[in-house]
Amino acid sequence: NDSSQLESPIYQISNESNDTRRCLEFYFFIQDTDSIILNVHLLRTKSELKNLLWSRNYDHSGFWWKAELNILQFEDYKIIFEAI
Repeated sequence: NDSSQLESPIYQISNESNDTRRCLEFYFFIQDTDSIILNVHLLRTKSELKNLLWSRNYDHSGFWWKAELNILQFEDYKIIFEAI
């Protein structure tokens, strides 16, 4: 049950824009594993609240996968990718 995390820089919300919508698109490759869980969290930097945005369980390898997430956010945030 080892885990690893990759954390993004802080994404700042502009006060000049009313558009708080963002799209997160990423690709990932799973190699040589029996089973893996991939999670994507959003961490609000002011309030330190962490929300799970996306989670998948894979039991096969050797494929590239694409994921897209819509994010609606009103304060600065980070994205955390986690593999278990």
